[in-house]
Amino acid sequence: AMEPGSKRPEMASSGAYPPNPYDMQQQQHYGQMYAVMDAYASQHAQYMQAYQAHAASAAAAYHQQQQQQPPPKRLKPSTNPAPPSKCLHIGALPPYCSEQELSMLFSPFGRVEKMLIMKTKPQAFVQMESEVVATTIVNHYASTPAQLRGRIIYVQYSMHKELKEESGNPRPSRSN
Repeated sequence: AMEPGSKRPEMASSGAYPPNPYDMQQQQHYGQMYAVMDAYASQHAQYMQAYQAHAASAAAAYHQQQQQQPPPKRLKPSTNPAPPSKCLHIGALPPYCSEQELSMLFSPFGRVEKMLIMKTKPQAFVQMESEVVATTIVNHYASTPAQLRGRIIYVQYSMHKELKEESGNPRPSRSN
């Protein structure tokens, strides 16, 4: 029972309750946690700075190298098309393309007479039974791109009029 008019007892100088050891422990724990997070953040910032510098120099080196290299070989159809012929030139073939795969694309239109798949290039020559059949194929695949294994291939007339057989090897020959 306090007498009226008497003062309350003074608390700690700040006017707050005496320090709670649990709160002090928590503050210390949070302080350590924030220190670790700050260290990670600054380390991450250094890594990102180094990465961006590396990425910029690598990109510059790549672009410089690209400018020095000759343009890649043409896989797209020729801009100067050959006149109609019963021989077709097939470009951008997937690797290790087989005669069976190719004939599945062309035999529905007519008889495939000869076929030559280039071993060192992604190309082939296909000789159809007639120029009419070959024209039907070129027109069809001009509107609906031909695909082998999900990859678009190019079908156009060949400069060759027919594929010749020489010692068992079919060879394109230019007649004219």
